[in-house]
Amino acid sequence: MRADGLGAGVAATLEVSLGRVVAALDRQERRHARLNQLLHLEPIVASLAASGTIDQPDMYGPRDGYWWDLRSVVASGWSAGTVTMYVNDKNSAVQAQWSVPGENDWSGQKWLAPRDRLIFVAAGITGSVQIQGWAIAVSQQVLAEYLL
Repeated sequence: MRADGLGAGVAATLEVSLGRVVAALDRQERRHARLNQLLHLEPIVASLAASGTIDQPDMYGPRDGYWWDLRSVVASGWSAGTVTMYVNDKNSAVQAQWSVPGENDWSGQKWLAPRDRLIFVAAGITGSVQIQGWAIAVSQQVLAEYLL
């Protein structure tokens, strides 16, 4: 240590700075843990043995307090017929339609509000229909931040 006391001042400043870094890292770790609870992936898995409708509100849409950022839906497994996807009502606008097995992707452009649901209708099907996909479930608590 220097006789003029500068060494002690530098050490004290360094200790304070390191304390601030540790506190910032702790805040960041707590924030990440909170976001992991409020944002998560939701798988979409369904199947039909023949023509018919899949309409199960508790399985194919966000629960109360959450929004779905729909990202991808794949329809596969049949050789003839059409599979159509709607939101909330099969008499509403078509959201996706497959006359051959395929995938629809969205990148933050297809949102489902709390209590919305996906409905799948298979018509004239030869074979069975497999639906797979995923959405990001976003809590209303962080929706504004997620959208930024």
